[in-house]
Amino acid sequence: MTNGLYLAFADMLHNDQADADAAERAFNGTDGNADWAANAHRQSLLGSPDDEPGEVLSFVTEPLRSAGWEEIFDSWSELGDVEVLLSRRDEVLLAAYSPLTRRVVLEDGRRELGIVCQILADEGVLVEDAEGDSRLNRRAAADNWEDATLSVIEKHLRGGLSPDNPLSAPIEVLLTGVWPWGTGVPSNDGWRLVERQVMQRLAATTLLGS
Repeated sequence: MTNGLYLAFADMLHNDQADADAAERAFNGTDGNADWAANAHRQSLLGSPDDEPGEVLSFVTEPLRSAGWEEIFDSWSELGDVEVLLSRRDEVLLAAYSPLTRRVVLEDGRRELGIVCQILADEGVLVEDAEGDSRLNRRAAADNWEDATLSVIEKHLRGGLSPDNPLSAPIEVLLTGVWPWGTGVPSNDGWRLVERQVMQRLAATTLLGS
């Protein structure tokens, strides 16, 4: 191959490679823009990935707290289910939300209170004395447990909680305005609809009374 032909062939390869590089950059830029547009559209419908189901449950717990209920324990599952145990005077109440089913539940909290007692026993906080009676080791609980929680547990151990259910029957609210896929958290105007649904059910109970 002569020098002229060789240089012409090398120049052609260089130009083809440059064109290929330019096409790849253009494609990647278009793909990135498409991803951005898709993510923005999804976020407008479903909310941010940082949204938490606990925000939905706060539409239940905040009115209850204003009515004198105190949060004493909360738990989360890997699926995003959130539960909050509340107490007022001698009653306990469980509020829960499942983002998979879009369902809010309010029910008697004594079963959940039993689970909390088991957790305390596993951690060496709930122990038995020489007479076989259960008691709290406050020193062992000092770093991990709130005083409000321990006070309710002590009242429970003394038999000081009401045997009556704070609700005549569990309350279930299937939330509308929440998309049946995604984070399980409302978007935009959906929050007002969630609040209205929850407050309608709470207002029909004695939970918000003094």
